[in-house]
Amino acid sequence: MRVRPIELSESEREQLQLIVKKGSDWRERAQTILMLSNGQTVIAVAAQQGVKPEAIGLNSLPNQPRSGAPSKLTDAHRSQLKE
Repeated sequence: MRVRPIELSESEREQLQLIVKKGSDWRERAQTILMLSNGQTVIAVAAQQGVKPEAIGLNSLPNQPRSGAPSKLTDAHRSQLKE
């Protein structure tokens, strides 16, 4: 899979490095961009991150639905809050 190199400004690179250091939810995405901008291939990045190459790219950027605790608000509560 051939991907066009990512060109980052120094400011963009610094912002991504801060995200990576903080370990936020976006850490892996920021790390992916940094690796690709350094000229690594999609296959190499995917192998390092333990994902399939299909997980690297624009189609994988939107957050996927996450499971979580069920809502504590009922429909009745929501309608009261709207009023």
